[in-house]
Amino acid sequence: MPIQITARTDGFRRCGMAHSAKTQTYPEGHFTAAELAILEREPQLIVVRVSADAAVDGDSAAALATARERITTLEADALTRVEQMSSLNERLDALTGECHALKESNAALTAERDAIQAQLAATDTAKVKK
Repeated sequence: MPIQITARTDGFRRCGMAHSAKTQTYPEGHFTAAELAILEREPQLIVVRVSADAAVDGDSAAALATARERITTLEADALTRVEQMSSLNERLDALTGECHALKESNAALTAERDAIQAQLAATDTAKVKK
């Protein structure tokens, strides 16, 4: 049964070899029974016995690492976009308020114009009657 070993600290040494912080898979028979017992008792190492089908080869580990990096990048991008959306929503709210204020101002100016036009019409009618 293959063995996967991950060191909690990269380069940690046990049984005459340095262990990586990246999970390494060793074939069955790579370690003696005594070495396996030492490795499994070592708190600085994570030792997992896996079935031959579940053993992660270097290509799969690299693909997994790449996928994790991509997920991290996508999460960061999503957070940035959420912050941008929040900023845009605040700007939209401000512009909506300005739009309402301009509509009110326009309505007041239209009413004032209509009143002035009515006065002009009344003045013109009075001049014609004289």
